Amino acid sequence: MVKLVQQSWWKFRTCFLRVSSSYSTETETLASLFLANKDEQCLNPLTSSPKNALYSRLLYLARSKESVISVLDKWVTEQNPIKYEDLQIIVRQFRAYRRYNHALQIFEWIKKSKDFDISPRDFAVELDLVSKAHGLEAAETYFTSIPDDLRTYQVYGALLNCYADAKVLKKAEDTMQKLKELAYAGTVAYNVMMTLYAKLGYLEKLQSLMLEMEDKGIPGDVISYNILLNAYASVPNVTEMEKVLMKMEADPLLINWSPYTVVAKGYLKAGDIEKANESLKKCENRLKGKREKLGIDMLITLYTSMGNKDDVYRIWNKYNKKVKHHNSSYHCMIRGLEKLDDLDGAEKIFAEWETNRVHFDIRIPNLLISAYCKKGHMEKAISIIEQLEESGKHPNGSTWNRLALGYCVQNDMDKAVDTMKKAILASKPGWKPHFHSLASCVKYLQSKGDTQGEEELKDLLRVRGLCSKEFERGLDKYIEIGNRKSEALDETDIEEICVSIAASKRMISGSVVLFRYLANFHVLQIFLNQLNVDLTKAIPKFAHIMKFIFEWIKRSKDFYISPRDFAVELDLVSKAHGLEAAETYFTSIPDDLRTYQVYGALLNCYADAKVLKKAEDTMQKLKELAYAGTVAYNVMMTLYAKLGYLEKLQSLMLEMEDKGIPGDVISYNILLNAYASVPDVTEMEKVLMKMEADPLLINWSPYTVVAKGYLKAGDIEKANESLKKCENRLKGKREKLGIDMLITLYTSMGKKDVSIIFAEWETNRVHFDIRIPNLLISAYCKKGHMEKAISIIEQLEESGKHPNGSTWNRLALGYCVQNYMEKAVETMEKAILASKPGWKPHFHSLASCVKYLQSKGDTQGEEELKDLLRVRGLCSKEFERGLDKYIEIGNRKSEALNETDLEDTC
Repeated sequence: MVKLVQQSWWKFRTCFLRVSSSYSTETETLASLFLANKDEQCLNPLTSSPKNALYSRLLYLARSKESVISVLDKWVTEQNPIKYEDLQIIVRQFRAYRRYNHALQIFEWIKKSKDFDISPRDFAVELDLVSKAHGLEAAETYFTSIPDDLRTYQVYGALLNCYADAKVLKKAEDTMQKLKELAYAGTVAYNVMMTLYAKLGYLEKLQSLMLEMEDKGIPGDVISYNILLNAYASVPNVTEMEKVLMKMEADPLLINWSPYTVVAKGYLKAGDIEKANESLKKCENRLKGKREKLGIDMLITLYTSMGNKDDVYRIWNKYNKKVKHHNSSYHCMIRGLEKLDDLDGAEKIFAEWETNRVHFDIRIPNLLISAYCKKGHMEKAISIIEQLEESGKHPNGSTWNRLALGYCVQNDMDKAVDTMKKAILASKPGWKPHFHSLASCVKYLQSKGDTQGEEELKDLLRVRGLCSKEFERGLDKYIEIGNRKSEALDETDIEEICVSIAASKRMISGSVVLFRYLANFHVLQIFLNQLNVDLTKAIPKFAHIMKFIFEWIKRSKDFYISPRDFAVELDLVSKAHGLEAAETYFTSIPDDLRTYQVYGALLNCYADAKVLKKAEDTMQKLKELAYAGTVAYNVMMTLYAKLGYLEKLQSLMLEMEDKGIPGDVISYNILLNAYASVPDVTEMEKVLMKMEADPLLINWSPYTVVAKGYLKAGDIEKANESLKKCENRLKGKREKLGIDMLITLYTSMGKKDVSIIFAEWETNRVHFDIRIPNLLISAYCKKGHMEKAISIIEQLEESGKHPNGSTWNRLALGYCVQNYMEKAVETMEKAILASKPGWKPHFHSLASCVKYLQSKGDTQGEEELKDLLRVRGLCSKEFERGLDKYIEIGNRKSEALNETDLEDTC
């Protein structure tokens, strides 16, 4: 008999759809409208034993790719109980890890089991998952399958969010109209639409929506007014901006210091310095509360942009005694003074930081090093680095990178090359060298004919995983068009600002500053290509900058706009404003300029959005115009593979063969991966045979794909044979990646002992990589061998290597699993102190530590721990809310260390 325990489904709010915007100051969830429940209760943790916990079994699916349905079936067959709340927590975690297909499989199992009632809330959540996993068109198809009587406000709310996320305006408006007709449209739904209008720049519609809320007596909240205020300030529309501010000032719940900084930016854009100053004075008068320090930083930044050095110092001195300045404040002040060309003042603030700092932050000395390099004071820059090393602090990749760039600007190229090598060796995962300095170093070695030196430099990059084929192509192109030396250090600062913008979700303004680096249109095009490849993937808002550049090109009337340029702009419009705006832009392109590049870009827009019908129509148009080549077919094949339409995928490949369109290595790899993922062994083997028959299509990589397919099918023997073939073909630039793949696959088959591998690495390694000992520490902690884990850390420290935040984090998590909570708290503090920018603590171990301190009534200890996080910029309001909710629903201890490995892999 199946042991099923049915409880209320989706009682908590944060499980559903998040609405965040660059125009809002805080985050809200659609759940507060669409999934609210008055008797909201805390959820219990998963009830199964730590060893065989259902969640732990499902967590492994990230690697094994086994079906969720088979795991759940097995769980029930073993007579284990299963609760709705358990499934609820698992779906929530799958969504957090973006494992949307796994979450959908849980719903599939629920329907198949027929032991649970499917509520409108369930349909709403599943609709959201379908949209994320399979695209908007699939979500619309799913929506039509939901019975009419179950299409409640939750379901329509989820559909609205799908359209808003995809920036499909017309359908979002139609859905909003439906919510109004059903009397379901509240503040959150209006905020979703207002955010969409703001993103698309439709200010009249935004204003109209706010007036409609007032007419209907629907109260606007702080998010509503902040969306409106930011929208008007960004134009700027000073009159409307002032009206919104007046309304906010009339309600104490809507106003704090933050809106005045938004208004000040609006005035600055409009050129009204006097009113900007007045707004900042009002901001000063309202500074209080937890976010006071952020307000101080904002004031310093804005006064700096206005060139008001006296006000910058006044704010700093005014709050120097009242508020303890954190690293972020020193960073902001030194950057401001450097921009104001007050290097003496920056040195004094740096000296003050060295005296008063609680926690070391490498970004602060890095700022001063950049400032010295810009002025050509190389000896002073080196002096800072020497002081760091004498005090036991280690310069990071960015430190040496800035120095190398300084040497490039001074044309001291031998030192630049040596320093670039130090930068690469000191780098952490995620770091990238500055393109100008690296290109200058490579070009210098090429000019000397030093092929060995060039290869050594590139080999260091490869060891760090920084020298992909795409990266090398970009580097070669950069060298071809010549290096820009003057003001190059500012680009390093721009890159850091970009990362900060991505983290804080602020809109970029003043992008015109980038033009000073662009010497001619050829350079501009290369720059746009690089920006499109490197930044729009990681930070979609950069598409707005690129769109701005194209608008500038058109206004200048000095450049010829080619069909290829229209194609690039079409892609940018899609990224910046959504698919509907891209379609509108496409119709504006003259017929004689709609070449294969333009239709190809349109096809790519539909494929990225997973809008199948329109993608197929565009592909048909390409065929009619005789433009459909291998690349276009590859785009469609990729789309079919993503959507799981293997029959259509196979049909397309046959069509290519019939028409004599040659499939390339990408075509066959798409097909091979698709069959291996099912797995369909017969078809997979047929594709492999075709690839083996053509030397241009085959290398070691397809054999790893096939091995995975065999492993999924349970054929260990054939998987082994495939890996042996892979070994025989290992050669070329990607050989090291192949070795890593082999080790991963053999390990998954239980072929190698991790401790033996670690011993080999210690003996033979050329460059130290903290991730490797961290893996062994995790392995020991999973087995409860805490002494062995500590031994590894002691060996690192004895050899002069420093454990990082992740090292201590893993150990803290081990202590949590073993329930040694005093040690866990101490180790978590070490993790935070050893952390670098971008690092985040593992939620389970941090929540366990906070919960332990709360259970002891140790409020001081809890605050000290959170204060360490705040100093590192890790304890935002949103983060604290998430932490509190996590503690409420209970901590998962069993197999939690696997999540740490997953995060590192990501």
